[in-house]
Amino acid sequence: AYIKGVQESDVAACAKHYAVNSQETDRLDVDETVSERALRELYLPAFEAAVRDGGVLSVMGAYNLVNGEQCCESKKLLDDILRDEFGFDGFVVSDWSAVKRTKESAEVGLDVEMSVTPNFDEYYFAQPLKKAIEAGEVKEADVDKKVVRVLSVMDALHMLGEARKTRKPGHYATLDHAVKALDIARESIVLLKNDGNLLPLDERKMTRLLVIGANADRIHSNGGGSAVIKALHEVSPLLGLNGALGGNVEIEYALGYDARQVNQDESWQEESLENSKGSDTKDEERAKALRDEAVAKARAYAAAGDPVLFIGGLDHEHDLEGRDRTTMALPYGQDELLDALLNADSDTILAFVAGSPIEMPWADKAKAIVWNWYAGCESGTALAEVLLGRVNPSGHLPETFPIALSDEPAHAIGTFGLEGHVDYKEDIYVGYRYFDTKQVPVRFPFGHGLSYTSFEYSDLTVRRVDDEIRVSLHVKNTGDCAGKTVVQVYLGLEGTGEDRPAKELKGFEKVELQAGESRQVGIDMPAAKALRYWSNGSNAYALAPAATVFVGESVEDIRLSGRVA
Repeated sequence: AYIKGVQESDVAACAKHYAVNSQETDRLDVDETVSERALRELYLPAFEAAVRDGGVLSVMGAYNLVNGEQCCESKKLLDDILRDEFGFDGFVVSDWSAVKRTKESAEVGLDVEMSVTPNFDEYYFAQPLKKAIEAGEVKEADVDKKVVRVLSVMDALHMLGEARKTRKPGHYATLDHAVKALDIARESIVLLKNDGNLLPLDERKMTRLLVIGANADRIHSNGGGSAVIKALHEVSPLLGLNGALGGNVEIEYALGYDARQVNQDESWQEESLENSKGSDTKDEERAKALRDEAVAKARAYAAAGDPVLFIGGLDHEHDLEGRDRTTMALPYGQDELLDALLNADSDTILAFVAGSPIEMPWADKAKAIVWNWYAGCESGTALAEVLLGRVNPSGHLPETFPIALSDEPAHAIGTFGLEGHVDYKEDIYVGYRYFDTKQVPVRFPFGHGLSYTSFEYSDLTVRRVDDEIRVSLHVKNTGDCAGKTVVQVYLGLEGTGEDRPAKELKGFEKVELQAGESRQVGIDMPAAKALRYWSNGSNAYALAPAATVFVGESVEDIRLSGRVA
């Protein structure tokens, strides 16, 4: 849907980074050993969907090596799979500085070289390519193919000849865009925990609100490397709360912990080609003073029966291009602050702005936890609406939140070790496939997301009609307010003769229901996709003869089950 939306405006979407670009450390030259099964089942399907279903016009080749072969030199990846199997007919662009050699990249389906330095004539596809053609080392016909592919995309975008007169101008940062950004942010926020229905806050009864945490008063669109968004505005959580509550509620703010506002300058791109170093060094005396001040205020608010809200998490000193996090612990001493806050007021509400999971050693003490992501220019507005109950949260986790970093399969199995090389020993047992199959306890499972209402699932039917698997059930909103549930369909493939994950997500549907409303929900899945797996025995795709069907609100919260054969 994203690809189709971008390309409606005569702009080529670019699917990246092809392929297995899974880390930032040594990203320019790390060699990743991955099984054919994992490659086919985990790391390539998103690109296949982008090409076959999205019609993407460009693909970006990754920095890394896969099984000893540079992605931007790989005939297997660029020609055999991308073009011949997937049917891709657009152009492939390299990641910036991902081309290492002229001849090797010229002879495969890489069309455009990009980099970050101003010596353009020295790029591998510039003067060195011209010389290689003149010397007979590279066929001119191979270059002609690249030119045709680039021109074909330009033609599709109405960039050539008379068609330029019909090219859509597009729009930038309009009010309509802000409205859409707000809608997306509202849909994405995840309510992780809400013991005792602490949320939503009752704004009619509130007269004071204490907000603690640096991320309450920070924006994030202007950092993160390539993740930077050229937004004309961004609403911080504190600004969103002030705007939503107006003058009826007095909002007091305490920093709580020290974190600088990230402001990215134009030098980031060249610097990102090196392994960058992070720093969490802090003034211990100042950190203690900020913590003590915040805890004292929280204690006073709790004694008066007024709510306390903590807004913390990560920032683009930690979630960014060019550097991996070395720990899942919260930076800036937030864990110590959270322990103290929850001791001072057990009803402290916790909200986190971050782009990747964190360890939560204090989670059992917390009653309410909200996960906000980096939700764009209207992020603070959406968060305020969810906290105040004006919007019922309906986001669900697209990844597992483990209890500790050591529980992650890549760390538990021992993927790392050799410098510049990563061995994907976990195979297809990545994320929920590992945690669920191996029954490793997690903090919050894949697909998890709570609501201010509740839903009942019933009357499951599973039918196979021709090449379609049709799953149907009734969903009822059993609470007292409108809300949305995400019906998730998992399959456990059977009869393959090979080890398989216990469950794999194959379909989902977000459904909005009024209080007391019931509706039949149908999720249809092509059997050729739902039952497909890569057989180690035949080294080819095969279809499982049967499968168990699991339906629920997360990979752990399974409400109904059936079978397909």
